[in-house]
Amino acid sequence: MVADDLISEEELLATVTEMAKAFGWVVYHTRDSRGSETGFPDLVLVRPPVVWLVELKKEHAKLTQGRYNRKGTWLPGQEAWMDLLRDCSLVKSGVWRPSDRDAIEEMLK
Repeated sequence: MVADDLISEEELLATVTEMAKAFGWVVYHTRDSRGSETGFPDLVLVRPPVVWLVELKKEHAKLTQGRYNRKGTWLPGQEAWMDLLRDCSLVKSGVWRPSDRDAIEEMLK
């Protein structure tokens, strides 16, 4: 098995997507985020009554921070999105890393 530190975000995306589909989840991932709002989570997983909004990260990578653009408009980062989602009672959210694989599988079953 590959050490968790060596697993890329792309490899984690492939693993989680395959696992979710095997357990009957509908999976959405924006392949090219140019033109999209900043900071939105990587995956939307839906299997009623549950919706997961998930940010995938390499083992020790940090969430992006919000920032102001040149026009002075606030652009929320991944951390802001995850903080907002954590406060929503009808949606599940999380930051998943390679070391979470067993827990991810349990949540998706």
